[in-house]
Amino acid sequence: MASLKASLSLFDEVDLDELRKKSLAQSQLLMDLLTAVSDDLNEPIHLITPREDAERAGQVSVAFLNRDRGFFDQLLAHGIIADWREPGTIRFAVAPLYTSYRDLARLEIALRQTLTS
Repeated sequence: MASLKASLSLFDEVDLDELRKKSLAQSQLLMDLLTAVSDDLNEPIHLITPREDAERAGQVSVAFLNRDRGFFDQLLAHGIIADWREPGTIRFAVAPLYTSYRDLARLEIALRQTLTS
């Protein structure tokens, strides 16, 4: 019970509007990073998640058109936590309470390394 109380107390300290703004900013940055990696490396992707703020939450889904489950497994080996869905879709989540902008930079580095190896 103490752990539940401690967890719930975090929400008393957080402005939910600010949390939503951070979630949108992080998901937008993630989509921008994915697009930049795709463009830089000539790697075809399809962003499934809508770019419009009102139409998305804290998840970015992307189809890597020329990649399979092995690509996803390589990302996991880099310490990237994501979710695989057939056919070839990876779901990345941003959780603004604990996802940092540094985490997103690490994801970009892992993507570039994995796609060029």
